[in-house]
Order: sequence, then C-alpha cells, then structure tokens
Amino acid sequence: MIALIAFGVANISIAHNAHVAFYKWIKVVEFVLLGWYIVKTKPGFSSIVFPLSIGVFYSSVLAIAQFFLQHSVGGILWWLGERAFNVETPGIARIDSCQLSTFSCQQFLRPYATFPHPNVLGGFLAVTLPLLLNELIRPIRPIRPMNELMRKMMQRGLTVPLILGVVALFLTFSRGAIVVGVIAIAVAIARIKNYELGMKNKKSIILYSLFFILLFAVVAQTDVQEESVVVRGQLNEAAIKLWQESPLIGIGLGNFLIELPKALPSRTIYFLQPVHNIYLLVLSEAG
Repeated sequence: MIALIAFGVANISIAHNAHVAFYKWIKVVEFVLLGWYIVKTKPGFSSIVFPLSIGVFYSSVLAIAQFFLQHSVGGILWWLGERAFNVETPGIARIDSCQLSTFSCQQFLRPYATFPHPNVLGGFLAVTLPLLLNELIRPIRPIRPMNELMRKMMQRGLTVPLILGVVALFLTFSRGAIVVGVIAIAVAIARIKNYELGMKNKKSIILYSLFFILLFAVVAQTDVQEESVVVRGQLNEAAIKLWQESPLIGIGLGNFLIELPKALPSRTIYFLQPVHNIYLLVLSEAG
C-alpha cells in the first residue's frame, strides 16, 4: 500500500497538469471501492436491470433524435450530459453515405447521446442489450420476492428499451460495436433456447462459423489507408514515444491529451484524441 501511494504521488508530481492527474487518481480509488463493494454485496442482475433499462432507453431515444435532427437536442439535456454540436462541428464524428449507397454522397452526424464518442455509445449498447434480452426472455430470480404481475410488467418494460437500443446501435455506425452486439445477442438467444454452445453441437458450429464470417466481412471492408486507421496508427506511435520519455512512472494519469502535441505536432487541435488502445494509454500515463 505504501509503495502504491508513493507511486501515485510520483505520478502526480511529474504530470504537466497535476490537478488532472490527482483527479484521475481519485477516480481510480472510486472504481476500486466500487469493485470492492460489488464483490462484498454480490448484487443480483435482476436488482439493477430496471435502472439499467432506463439508461438504455434514455440514451437510445437521445441518440435517435440526434441522428434525425443532425444536431444535439439541447435545452435541459445539456445539464444531463449532452454537449452542443451539429454535423458541421469541426472534429465531430460523421458517416459518409457514399459508404452506404452509390446513389448519393452526403455526410451524416453519428449520434453521441451523452457519451464522448459514438463508438463508446455503441459499446455501451453492445454490452447492455444482450443482458436486457436475457432478462426479458428468461429472467433471473430476483433477490427480493416478486409476484407474477410485477414480473410481467418488468418484462414488458424491457421490450421498448431493447428495440430502441438496437436501432440506436446501428445508427452509431460503429462497426466493432455492431459486430459484437449482434454476436452477443445471437449467443443470448442461443442460450435462451437451451442450445449447448460446445463445439460438438452442430448448432454451435454454425453459430461460430457465422461469427467468423461476420468478423471477416468487417475486417475486409476496412481500408488501411482511411483516415481513422492512419490516425490510430499515429496515436499508437505517439503513446510509445510519450512512454519512452518517462518509462517508469509515466507522464501522469489523464495527461495524454496534454502531452500529445509534443509527440504528434502534425495534427490540429481537432484531431487530438486519446490513443485507441487501453494498454498503450495506461503504459504512457502510468509507466
């Protein structure tokens, strides 16, 4: 514990912005305590499925509205986490309709909801939708007794967030999240229908085959010369360069964006973003 505290102090002291590093360390302690609480209390999923469905419903409705409006909804939603943006905002995530159709070429805003990026929104939906589906069709026994009427009301209340969540997931145009979400939903359905997911089962062989076909189709459509791939490669190189400056204690938690212009001077401010690799991000910030 003493060594960990000493490392945290050293990491904060070396950071260009010590306030940000200190805040990030507070968040680390927060998540450690949250993990400790979950291990100790062992809450059942049925006890949190309703609050989780509210989050899915809220995020999905907001994402769908942003896509059709092609700008943020605004108003009180700013206080709930939505940022102000539109399709012409510099650095905003867009999808080129040329990739979807050869008849017209137009750029569309990818919805953010209240997340920092559409890919993060897609990841959230890809994880939560299979859980809601599993609870909807084959609910886990709740911690507290629940009568049949309440159970049916809860199941029906999960249907709307599930449908809206699937729509929002596809509107994010996050290829990785969509692939993971579709596969996870397929696995959830297979489990619900009592399919044995062992390789000796013919149905599971078909399921795994479809998984690899879908994964290969996504990878095959990825152009290694497209902007997003090139930028991610440059961010990976920048992360390694920043790590080399302070290999033992890093550059300070939360300081990657602050130090990035030194390692990536060719990019404008609108292209400055965290490295899209959690291992390289931790390596550069924590050593």
